[in-house]
Amino acid sequence: MVMSPESDAAPHAHGPPSNAPAGEGRLRRTGIEAVGDVPWGAHFCQFYETAGDLADTLVPFFREGLLANEFCMWITSAPLGVEAATDALRVAVPDLDERMAQGQIEILDYTDWYVRDGRFDAAAVLDGWLVKLNDALRRGFEGLRLTGNTFWLEEAGWNDFYRYEEMINAVIGRHRMLAVCTYSLEMCGAKEIVDVIDNHEFALIKRKGRWEVLESAVQKRAQEAIRESEDRFQGLVAAMSEGVAIHELVCDDDGRAVDYRIVDANPAFEENTSIPAERAKGALASLLYGTGEPPFLEIYRRVAETGVPASFTEYFAPMDRHFHISVVSTKPGTFATVFEDVTELRRAEAALQEYAAELRRSNEDLERFAYVASHDLQEPLRSILSFSQLLERRYKGRLGTDADEYIAFIVEGGTRMQAQIRDLLALSRVTTTGTVPEATDAGAVVADVLRDLRGAVEASGATVTVGPLPRVMADPVQLAQVFANLIGNAIKYRRPGVPPEVRVGAERAGPYWRFAVTDNGIGIEAEYRDRVFEVFQRLHTREQYEGTGIGLAIVKRIVERHGGRIWVEPAPGAGSTFSFTMTPA
Repeated sequence: MVMSPESDAAPHAHGPPSNAPAGEGRLRRTGIEAVGDVPWGAHFCQFYETAGDLADTLVPFFREGLLANEFCMWITSAPLGVEAATDALRVAVPDLDERMAQGQIEILDYTDWYVRDGRFDAAAVLDGWLVKLNDALRRGFEGLRLTGNTFWLEEAGWNDFYRYEEMINAVIGRHRMLAVCTYSLEMCGAKEIVDVIDNHEFALIKRKGRWEVLESAVQKRAQEAIRESEDRFQGLVAAMSEGVAIHELVCDDDGRAVDYRIVDANPAFEENTSIPAERAKGALASLLYGTGEPPFLEIYRRVAETGVPASFTEYFAPMDRHFHISVVSTKPGTFATVFEDVTELRRAEAALQEYAAELRRSNEDLERFAYVASHDLQEPLRSILSFSQLLERRYKGRLGTDADEYIAFIVEGGTRMQAQIRDLLALSRVTTTGTVPEATDAGAVVADVLRDLRGAVEASGATVTVGPLPRVMADPVQLAQVFANLIGNAIKYRRPGVPPEVRVGAERAGPYWRFAVTDNGIGIEAEYRDRVFEVFQRLHTREQYEGTGIGLAIVKRIVERHGGRIWVEPAPGAGSTFSFTMTPA
């Protein structure tokens, strides 16, 4: 479970106040046995009967404050005045006069504090406490310890003082202040006692010669709620798979952070570090991890001093592990880390990056090979084809029918190979010769493509309908290749006896434009819709439909180079719809 840094201090008789400041500093000793230690912001009261009762609690209360380098203010009234209070405290603090001369403690009559102008002003008194606190902190004291006796309070002023107690109860909880308010049982009726307890975390009252703590119902409910919340939080932290640790900075004499100590850690701390949580608690980071310099001190110091959270992933050599660490701080000088061992993930990422780099190198090699092979093969193929055609022209009918047939086979095969090499060269050049995408009018590109395809359109009796097309970021030449291939295929793969009908359109699809080329042709069976984009994947014989089987592979590579994707679906009724996406201009 995770605790605050104060949890290793001595136990105290009651829970911390619900509005205590965020644990600034360790618990403060009250000197009062029934109370024990409390955090800054504690505000409680005492019901007394005699001057001895006051001295019994306030003398040890202020003695502990003076020893803890706190600034102290004792506001007195009957039955324990300034002189009697000073004499009683001097017995417990032999150097009291020196401390008073140095300005560490003031013992004042209530007329010099609560009613300086002859009347009680709640706001002015409260402001006075805050001024004293700020001055004390500026002079190097830890905080302000105070008490005020209300024996002077008349019944007519009770309501005003009740509101003052409400105000101070709300304010003290946010500051480095401890306050004990003392009330005479002789001056309080049942209503006043209830009012007092409501405005304090708890009350001290003497029963059978012993001081006991009496908590208010409101305070009990608040503490129960806090305990329930802490139980839920601790259960959640204990069940986390991430390691959780609470730390406090360790500073040198100049106040500079030089190390940090682990205050608490959850069970997953050991699972992520292989260090038992019990061994980690209380240990200095520099010694626990054996690094000399405490790990990541600069990041932790900055978070603990500014309160600005941080998150980072680092390799920790002593453990040969990568950790992802989130750091938060809710008070100066302390911070919490939530971390997990991501070594396997980082290794997987590194392996994936290495594989991707190897794949890129392999693809580049293949592209270079395809380019070189296709380029270097063209010249000898051109010679073979040229002499075969020459042989066909000059000797046709002179070498016999078998020779004529063989020569025709050579010419046809050479022509087909020449087309395949040309398309392979085009495929290999998609990523190497393409220009940087620019704002391109897709409508103008399609118009140019249709002019080039006019012969095929007229010969097939095709009807091509083009809707409004947007401007996109594209290489104009490569975009023309895409439309030429898709529209050309729509005309080529027509149903016998049915004139081709081709529609070209576009619509917005999220951050992209989706283009669609729809035909009424022979369609594509579902099991072949992915294969058609692979190199040399033909669904028909060359006798049925001419082509190299590379065109759609080129289209797919062009679209993907532009950051889009391409797919094919059946068109309504008959035919196919080829869709692809492009980035808007």
